[in-house]
Amino acid sequence: MRSDNYTTFQLGGRAWLKIPRLQKGKRITIPLNTTVEPTGTLRLILKEGQIEVHYTIDIFEPKTCGQATLGVDKGYTEVFVDSEGKHYGEGLGKILTKHSDQ
Repeated sequence: MRSDNYTTFQLGGRAWLKIPRLQKGKRITIPLNTTVEPTGTLRLILKEGQIEVHYTIDIFEPKTCGQATLGVDKGYTEVFVDSEGKHYGEGLGKILTKHSDQ
C-alpha cells in the first residue's frame, strides 16, 4: 500500500492504521500491537485471521575504523602511496606520459 493511501495515529497507548475500503470514502481502522507507527510503503498480509503489517526501515550501523592516522600521497608515477609505503597504481606515470606525448 502506497504511503499516500493510509494514515496512522496514536490512541490508547498504541498505534492505529486507517486504510481505504472498497466502498468509496470509507476507511477501515486497524489497531496495531505496537506504539510505533509504520512509514513508507506497507505490505498488508492476512494470515490466520490476523493482519500482518510489513514495512522497511533504515538502520544506521556505525562502523568502527580504529584510531590510527593514515597518510596518503597522491602522485604522478603512482596513483597513491600510503603511510606504510604501499604503492597503488604503479606505472600510471608511464602510461600517462605515453598517451600525452601522442
